[in-house]
Amino acid sequence: LYRRACHIVGENDRVRLVEAALDEGDLAAVGAALSVSHMSSRDNFANSTPELDFLAEALNELDSVYGARLTGGGFGGAVMAFTSDAFASADADLVAKAYQKEFRLEATVLHTRAGNGGCLL
Repeated sequence: LYRRACHIVGENDRVRLVEAALDEGDLAAVGAALSVSHMSSRDNFANSTPELDFLAEALNELDSVYGARLTGGGFGGAVMAFTSDAFASADADLVAKAYQKEFRLEATVLHTRAGNGGCLL
């Protein structure tokens, strides 16, 4: 229970760190926080799986990825990656092929972009 509480407190700290990093345009710091969040989910909250860990680690090895973490409900959810514009379909294919070789499962890759976010009209 203590480790899970540590994860939750750490997540709150990471949210504040990411907010400040975004204000400063420090995308590397945003990515690092995402990666640390994944490790904390895995080690402290215990809601990851070997498949999610593999994907997050494989994505984090790419120069075009700032950071990656599990998302959703855990226990087989999904991995999201915060990438630079240099991230290409070839990068996604490389990770998907490595995943298929390791687990004999097919990864589904969705490419998305951030929108403008909410605002008052």
